[in-house]
Amino acid sequence: RCGMGIDVSQKSIDMAKRARRPDGCELKFFKITADEQWPEGDFDTVISIDVLHHVPKKDQRGFVKQLSSSCGKGRLIFKDVSPVPRWKAIASRVHDLIMSRERIYIIGEDEVTGWFREDGLRIIESKRVDVLWYSHYLIVAER
Repeated sequence: RCGMGIDVSQKSIDMAKRARRPDGCELKFFKITADEQWPEGDFDTVISIDVLHHVPKKDQRGFVKQLSSSCGKGRLIFKDVSPVPRWKAIASRVHDLIMSRERIYIIGEDEVTGWFREDGLRIIESKRVDVLWYSHYLIVAER
């Protein structure tokens, strides 16, 4: 098996299933809501790109704990919206209100990095990723 994808949106999963993939690479996709159990496995790499800000604030710590435990002895690659500078965070909020019609919950990289450390992960890299009016942070961690 080559990989696994999880999303709350069936539309996103259907689109991912239609995407081109390398020959011999089997990808499985699961539609899972926030309160359902994630698939278990021994994963080399777990990737979360721009997901956390869509998770309700009260559930964010649990989501990060699930990411941390899912990476096992592998690597975690995590990117999300940064709260600084403030004007870029506001631009991200407006973008999500228009595009996904939802309110987002931005949390800073210091808090997320602290959570990863609490969960027993070692931070390998942490950097800002600024493109146009969007500001993000990238964290790479491993056990």
